[in-house]
Amino acid sequence: MRRLLPLLLGALACRPPAPLAHVAFEGPGHLIFVPVTVDGRDAGWWMLDSGFEYSVVSLRAADALGLRRGRASGVAQPGGAVQEAWARAVPLAFGGVPFRAESLSVIDLSGLEPMVGRQIGGILGHDVFTRFVLAIDYQASSITVHEPATFRYRGEGTALPVWIEHGEPFVSAQLYADGRMAPAKLKLDTGSTDFMGLNGSFVDQNNLFPATWPRAPQLGVALGGNPESYVTRLDSLVLGPWTIARPGVGFSASLERDGDAGTVGAELLRRFRVTFDYAHGRVILEPTAAVGEPTRSDASGLMLAARGAKFDSLQVLSVAPDSPAAEAGLAVGDRILAWSGTDEPLSLLALRRRLASPGERLELAIERAGARRTVRLVTRERI
Repeated sequence: MRRLLPLLLGALACRPPAPLAHVAFEGPGHLIFVPVTVDGRDAGWWMLDSGFEYSVVSLRAADALGLRRGRASGVAQPGGAVQEAWARAVPLAFGGVPFRAESLSVIDLSGLEPMVGRQIGGILGHDVFTRFVLAIDYQASSITVHEPATFRYRGEGTALPVWIEHGEPFVSAQLYADGRMAPAKLKLDTGSTDFMGLNGSFVDQNNLFPATWPRAPQLGVALGGNPESYVTRLDSLVLGPWTIARPGVGFSASLERDGDAGTVGAELLRRFRVTFDYAHGRVILEPTAAVGEPTRSDASGLMLAARGAKFDSLQVLSVAPDSPAAEAGLAVGDRILAWSGTDEPLSLLALRRRLASPGERLELAIERAGARRTVRLVTRERI
């Protein structure tokens, strides 16, 4: 027994500390929404966004909670400016994990909600990623939260160096196009649904895509508005030990940044179990079965928004010229009422998923100027 006791104590000492919590999250898609309380009061579901420099509470939630804040002023965001105020020393908790936001931004997020298809109570940004080690399992829709001081990784994933600039995390990668390689500093952005978004200044400086390189208008939205963007494909992306062939990427023609290439979003990150461990200067990637899946981009030329109190009314915001949506006769303002060819209920996420697959044949019942009609849309690769 005396001999077993030291062995038992040694085994207990080697056991890794238990995580603080396992937090279940919701979508839509591969976005991450977790329940948040402010000073013990329900504050709705907030998006976990590694690409946002700080945490944000929506103007609606701040008003409902009676949060005191300073005077609002304009702040630049991609696509335009938004009004922003600040609340100080706000006690939060996400999934039951307490977190004190020393500075909490107050911004009207209602303009993003129709694009996401749900209410946004706020954004958990860089300060949360700095405070904790966050291991995100996209397949299980779960986040494991650890204390940085006691976290020890014992898996078989690959650790990539990550560094922080102005509250944003970056990793290195290599982009290949037209027979050339461009080294790229890329921001990790769990709040983006895209595979990758490149800055126009980086594309121009590296002459990444020749004038004849295939591209198509990309329909999207940013917090400040609608920047001019395109979608195309690289020959390949190399990230750590992984090479991904012909990934679809977007790039903003007007966005200028100093030194970085752009962002990698949830469409890339969801192929891994991702551990954000800023305390040790790394992000750890464990590949899943999804790592080899082809990357898809919109195959319709249609940009949709979800309206109504339950976000169950789908409306056409824009139609790309010379696209399948344009050829089908869809127009801005059309309201999509129903679809055929599937038993799945009509929703923004479900329809977007179908519209990203080439070769889909959809019959859409729409309402235009009070009249109902049916259009036939056949999706195809646009790049």
